[in-house]
Amino acid sequence: MKKISLKEWGDKIQSVALRFTFPVFFIIGLSVLFFIQINQKDADIKERLWIFFGLAIPLSIAVTLFSEDYKNKMLRAGLNLLATAILVIYAFTMPAKLFEYHYYQVITLGIVFSLSSFVVSFFRKESDISFWEFSKTTVLQLIIAFIFSQVLMLGLSLAILSLDKLFNINISEKVYGNLAVICYALFAPIYFLANVPDEFEKRKQEFRYDKFLKMLGLYIMLPILALYTIILYVYAIQIVAKWELPNGWVTWLVSVLALGGFLCMMIVFPLRLQANKIAVFVSRFFPVILFPLIILMTVGIFRRFDDYGLTINRAYVFLLNFWLYGICIYLFITQSRHLKCIVITFSVIAF
Repeated sequence: MKKISLKEWGDKIQSVALRFTFPVFFIIGLSVLFFIQINQKDADIKERLWIFFGLAIPLSIAVTLFSEDYKNKMLRAGLNLLATAILVIYAFTMPAKLFEYHYYQVITLGIVFSLSSFVVSFFRKESDISFWEFSKTTVLQLIIAFIFSQVLMLGLSLAILSLDKLFNINISEKVYGNLAVICYALFAPIYFLANVPDEFEKRKQEFRYDKFLKMLGLYIMLPILALYTIILYVYAIQIVAKWELPNGWVTWLVSVLALGGFLCMMIVFPLRLQANKIAVFVSRFFPVILFPLIILMTVGIFRRFDDYGLTINRAYVFLLNFWLYGICIYLFITQSRHLKCIVITFSVIAF
């Protein structure tokens, strides 16, 4: 059994701090805000600060991964500083009182920055395998980081609770809050960053396809999506036969089917390269199967517009519908050879 080395842990932490200097700084900053909120009475932390540090973490991760292609350290630092300066202007020019659309904006930017982290290193043509392997490993490490932090939180919370109950030590609820910050806001993201594939690993043109992913993609997700597709087609045939407008809810159902289908295509992508017949069929013809349902989705959106008017939620759904037309046409023409374009175009459109 390999011994746990404190020196190895120290080297790992140092490596993370050097590679992800800006993200680590923002992780610590966000944790400090949580500590202040928990431990200071009447702490009035401006929403702008929460927005800045919350968005700065995924943005700086994306910029760091992108700038690794440049050997000049000054240039890499400069790109991070430029991104930080733009985010400062965005966050601190927001009004003191935020409206609903501001929160939608912030959430959308968070999604865009997070998704960008998966693709910023893979704009070159022959990088689809590298993109797939990097994405698989990164998502896996994200899940592991969450599980480890959850186990750490539960274990330490139980230890503190036992001190409270067995020795009658009056332990404040703030202790549990501070522990949650340490486990979820500090340990989890730093552990995750420590295990993000490095510059050499993320360039590898080979993939390791796990049986678990094959089971998930081909034998779990695909049958569910097929059943879902049949239900929507039966509904489409029914409303055409009755010559009536579709229910507004159909827009959400088609959206779920489309995003689920694209995720399934990504999961089985290596099987497509191995000429698996089912994976090849899904990759080539899912966009075609989806297209009539996108038209149905468009009709449902305009019915919602007619019944209730334009809202931010419906504007986002309409934007998603517009993107679905474009990405389905692109995937059909290219026979779904470059799935990273799904993430790239979605991020661009959302931004």
